[in-house]
Amino acid sequence: VAAATTLYVDVNSSTCTDSGTGVQDAPFCTIQAAANATTAGDTVLISGDASGYADYNENVLINRSGTQSAPITFKAAQDSFWLTGVDAGLRFDNAHFVNVVGATVAAMNVSAQASRVTRRELLEKSLPLLRTAAERLGNQLAPSR
Repeated sequence: VAAATTLYVDVNSSTCTDSGTGVQDAPFCTIQAAANATTAGDTVLISGDASGYADYNENVLINRSGTQSAPITFKAAQDSFWLTGVDAGLRFDNAHFVNVVGATVAAMNVSAQASRVTRRELLEKSLPLLRTAAERLGNQLAPSR
């Protein structure tokens, strides 16, 4: 059994590479590269900028499993990491015993005219969509009379 490893992701690092091993001095650039390299017991630390936040425009597929005693953990190295963008998200395919700590997924189609959308603007635009989706889901789950 391989020893648990800490893998590092830092899109802002000048030494990041997705073809490496995800060590602290040469972290992965993408969460997906780290997800592809994980084994049971591994921890993936996802770094942010100087303010402690990180934005990753990714749709991450996690298809590897930990075990009950050695889960795979994806977590923010500082405050939180955000998956943002039109197709951003976390997908799990037959993955078990995987923990995600400190993630926010904010996926929506934002006007191409905006060069940079703040988290607040993104949340303000997302909340009505989320409420509508929750209402629709609630209506679908409501028992028929």
